[in-house]
Amino acid sequence: MNRKWIGRQVFAQVCLCIMEENSIPPPIFARDILPSLLALGKDAIPNVRLTLAKVLSQCIVPLEFFTSQSNPHHEDLIQTLQSLQTDVDRDVRYFASHPRDTDDISHHETVPV
Repeated sequence: MNRKWIGRQVFAQVCLCIMEENSIPPPIFARDILPSLLALGKDAIPNVRLTLAKVLSQCIVPLEFFTSQSNPHHEDLIQTLQSLQTDVDRDVRYFASHPRDTDDISHHETVPV
């Protein structure tokens, strides 16, 4: 994994984009990318863990494949998410516990037509 924290954060952001765009099928993502992504759960930098929490709660956990026994890293995923939900950083805890509501359209102003 990248020695600089910004590289690790960018990796997590790229994973977010991959999942949002459905660029890689979940079984392939789980096999090839998920182990490296989950390793970020123990990162010393809160912003890296925060980005990981967003990826997991917004893109990974909502997909049934990842929370089923079909995912070869199911137990690691659950342990990492639980760890993030009790993280020392409150923002990490928040994003690990609140799937996708942070991008809810109700947070945006609407213009009458």
